[in-house]
Amino acid sequence: MQTVKHYFPGGNTPEGFFSYYHQILIPGTAGKLAVIKGGPGCGKSTFMKDLGSRLEQQGKSICYLHCSSDPDSLDGILLPDTNTAVIDGTAPHIVDARYPGVCDRVLNFCDLIDEQAIVPQKDSVIETNEKIRSAFLEGYYYLKSAAVILEQMQTRSRAAYSEEAGLQFCLDTIKRLPKSSGEGSEQRMFLSAVTPYGCKNYLKETLQNHFVLMLRAQTGDAACDLLDQLAEQCRIRKIDIQRFMCPLNPRRTEHLVIPSANFAITVSNSYHSAEKPDEMVYFSDFCKEEYHNSKDMFLYDQLIKSAISKFAVAKTLHDRLEQSYIPYVNFEGIRQLIEPTLQFLTSY
Repeated sequence: MQTVKHYFPGGNTPEGFFSYYHQILIPGTAGKLAVIKGGPGCGKSTFMKDLGSRLEQQGKSICYLHCSSDPDSLDGILLPDTNTAVIDGTAPHIVDARYPGVCDRVLNFCDLIDEQAIVPQKDSVIETNEKIRSAFLEGYYYLKSAAVILEQMQTRSRAAYSEEAGLQFCLDTIKRLPKSSGEGSEQRMFLSAVTPYGCKNYLKETLQNHFVLMLRAQTGDAACDLLDQLAEQCRIRKIDIQRFMCPLNPRRTEHLVIPSANFAITVSNSYHSAEKPDEMVYFSDFCKEEYHNSKDMFLYDQLIKSAISKFAVAKTLHDRLEQSYIPYVNFEGIRQLIEPTLQFLTSY
């Protein structure tokens, strides 16, 4: 059955840009990988959108991998049924061919830039790049400050959380799943991101064919603790999982999917919520006492908004940078790479 999903393989976090690009292909396997190298405005995203459209027409299941700094752009496409991908390998998510000439290839769009024509704009290009870098750094500082507030709120929540009640919920949930024939593997990505347009998520698009159990929580609740507990129980029982991590703490689980059962558990709060869940539980049901985070939630929200405003500045500057390159790119040469790339991706 054809499926279309949408992920963020990397994200803007308190630690800067955080990459899970190494998780796109199943670790420890060969797979097939095409890596695109090229500058801004070279048509990398358009190229991948064209590839994705052609692959969908062929009935392929596909995961679109979006850019957290511009969700309308693609940083990659993944064909999960064949463990095959095309990835934008330029900064900040630098990816290189692992097995060149064997099962990987590099598409060098840089060769299709008229370097002699763009050299006179060298100083402007470098200056704009520096401004983009500064805007991102300021945004990351705001996220780092927000993460400190979030940890303070979660510390209060954690003190009230009953690990015993959480464990019992995990064990009861495991009983609902079919017997595993997996290896206990896990894949990590993001389903939500802090972007120039605000906090964006792909819960609706990615979980539409799943049984969705919603964990209703407040911003600042330690709901990630419960999902991390469940992920650990799945690992012990060799159940393959997908862990979608929290952009404000990219090592903690925000949403958990068990692909073999088409089963998902998702945290719902003021920043992201699944539509029409099949079942709902409340995080407060796992707490021994009340706690209050309302004052800190206001401060946290303001810091997130400040980060978003800086990422919006970076996006405006990046758009300006793209305009510097676009007149000097051989787009016809790029279009001629579509057919051989399709052949590479679909021949086994």
